[in-house]
Amino acid sequence: MQRDAAWAITNLACWPHAVCEQIIAHQAIWAIGNIASDCPSCRLAHKRNIIWAMTQILRGGSPHIPPAQTQAALNGLLPLLYDDDEKLRSDATWGVAYLANSFNEGEARLLGLLDDPNTVDAALRAIGNIVAGDDEQTQRVIDAGVLPKLGKLLKESTSASQRKELVWIVSNIAAGTHSQIDALFDRNNGDFVTMLVEAGQGDDVGVRKVSF
Repeated sequence: MQRDAAWAITNLACWPHAVCEQIIAHQAIWAIGNIASDCPSCRLAHKRNIIWAMTQILRGGSPHIPPAQTQAALNGLLPLLYDDDEKLRSDATWGVAYLANSFNEGEARLLGLLDDPNTVDAALRAIGNIVAGDDEQTQRVIDAGVLPKLGKLLKESTSASQRKELVWIVSNIAAGTHSQIDALFDRNNGDFVTMLVEAGQGDDVGVRKVSF
């Protein structure tokens, strides 16, 4: 019955955004998020449909998603950023990006996940995929204050996987606009040039490749 209900919501998500607003109002995001995060028995096709439905609901943007629903959605989406299935990873990343854009200070809430050891890895992956998009997406994350957090993590983290994600994010920002590149040279945000050089000279091959 749970799967059938999720399938029905998936079908409703294909309708215009006004319908999606009603879905949000009836706490479907909370329900779908919980199903996605606590359904090990769901077949891949079912889970794909559930996550796709969530991204469709979030895609149009809504400033009225309650915090509890936001957290439930993140709980369902963040673990999937590391899923073996490419489709799930892609849709989950878009879902997190849409969620960040769907409410006031959404990016700041996403960046807040960097302060939690339980969510920092997934948050880095989500931010990395967002800044791999267009310059406008990157600027929104910069405006939310991502650079000082990245600088602090890059300076303090001893995790090779985290450092690889961090260097990848900074590299994508460095491929942006002139003002975005200038922000990397602002010492108030962190000494990214020195840290990138040190990363490129380190022992971890994966980090070295990304830094160049």
